[in-house]
Amino acid sequence: MICYEPYTCAFCPARYKTRTDLQEHRKMHRGFYPFRCELCIKKFLFQDQLKTHMEREHDERETINQNVVAEILDIVQLNAC
Repeated sequence: MICYEPYTCAFCPARYKTRTDLQEHRKMHRGFYPFRCELCIKKFLFQDQLKTHMEREHDERETINQNVVAEILDIVQLNAC
């Protein structure tokens, strides 16, 4: 079986079957990472990548602690005005 992937990335050897897949891939080369982890500095191209990161790298307690800190900072900033 011959694998036909006519869409080739101009920046790397990646090849794709559809133009849409190639366009999604090009976002990575342009630095387009719209999904950001709120607990660390990592960014992701797709939401499911962020979800996997959260499950593997940050446990539920860390997320709760981060949310508590954010709420405290909001209160402090409101009282400073």
